[in-house]
Amino acid sequence: MRSLNRLPLDDDIVDRVFTFLPTFDALQAFLLTSKSIYQVYLRYPESIVRNVAYNVAGPALPQAMQLVEYRRKLEDARNQDDETKSVDLPEESTTVKHISTDAAHQLARIAKAATGLEDIFSRMFAYLEDDETDSDDSTERNEDLLQQCITFLDEMLDPELLEIRAVMLFFSELVSQINVVGHPAGLGVVSRGFALMVGPEAILESVLTRSTGPLQEAETYTPENVPATLHPGFLEDPLTTLLQKRRIPIPPSNETWRALLHEIKGENDQCTTVCLLEVFGAETFPSKFTALFSQGIMRPHEVVGLFKGRLRLAQSAIDLVNRLNTNTTIDEIISEIFDEIKSVEDTTERTHWLCFSCVCEFVSGYLHYWLRETRRKGMAIIAERKSTTERMLINSTTSATLPEAILNTGHRTLGLASELNKTDLSIGI
Repeated sequence: MRSLNRLPLDDDIVDRVFTFLPTFDALQAFLLTSKSIYQVYLRYPESIVRNVAYNVAGPALPQAMQLVEYRRKLEDARNQDDETKSVDLPEESTTVKHISTDAAHQLARIAKAATGLEDIFSRMFAYLEDDETDSDDSTERNEDLLQQCITFLDEMLDPELLEIRAVMLFFSELVSQINVVGHPAGLGVVSRGFALMVGPEAILESVLTRSTGPLQEAETYTPENVPATLHPGFLEDPLTTLLQKRRIPIPPSNETWRALLHEIKGENDQCTTVCLLEVFGAETFPSKFTALFSQGIMRPHEVVGLFKGRLRLAQSAIDLVNRLNTNTTIDEIISEIFDEIKSVEDTTERTHWLCFSCVCEFVSGYLHYWLRETRRKGMAIIAERKSTTERMLINSTTSATLPEAILNTGHRTLGLASELNKTDLSIGI
């Protein structure tokens, strides 16, 4: 029926469109398009919001709403100056009845962080091995906070505990990558437990920015009564305690990766051989490739090593090193390969994001062609200069007025023309 709108669509069809909106931003934009659409929304506002929330959070919507409600109760307890008060975990409900505006914003943030971490997780699951190292043990612990954490986790089912442990190991691996490749000088030694305490959003931002800055900013939001000695054992100690209490075998680290995802390809993955989190693409082209040298990731002699076969030992390879040490950069070489040399069959494009291994493989496949084309360009320049010089000399010798020809040739040709003039005179005699 179209009783409530002036659109060429029935109300039920408009309601179906509401149902499939992917985000709350899309819902807001759709509502602003027409008063008639807004009138349809007013008929079933809660149902529409629930459907959009499900599209945002997926099947984990009940758990996400449980987390949002727990955060709200925890914030209320802190506002009452009673941070030591135990906050019970809200019951998980399979039916979400009402979603407030604040809850919708929190769901969007949670979903954004989860999506980004899932993509990173899929790459690491495929190409990295989990190295389960011992955390920094400490004899001092805040028993009250640990007990609260145990109480919170104790309400989880056994499979959920194992999934949380898998998430913990995944975050620990991410933090170790940030420490190795990032810039931890401003933060000092970042414990894995502290990173877990500040939350997944800060960890994701640190990974994407290749910096520990987001972790530093999040440090100001941690409770003041959380001792530094609790950081290393955060989540790890309570999980171990509960798993042992329930007599659940702790799976090997290489099996924990399969506790979360059944597929390993990320939604936004384009590189099929990503072995690290560092990728290079058009948005950072060409400065990102030049950073390979400045960061010490690749040296000129290593670029020469990308030549195939014994060509890397040739004099031409040495000349390439000299060029890379002066004014030619690796990004210029890659740019010329894309513009002039890359074969039509090669599906690699500038818009693709490539890992370090793919960059090396791509350059190696065309580096000898690039060297050949560079030589041809050099020989063409030399031939053009030689041809120009010969024409100038011929014109200077055949001209009736030799002084005028000499004046038009320039200083370098002056001496050559004089010598040639002397030779011609001697032949004439």
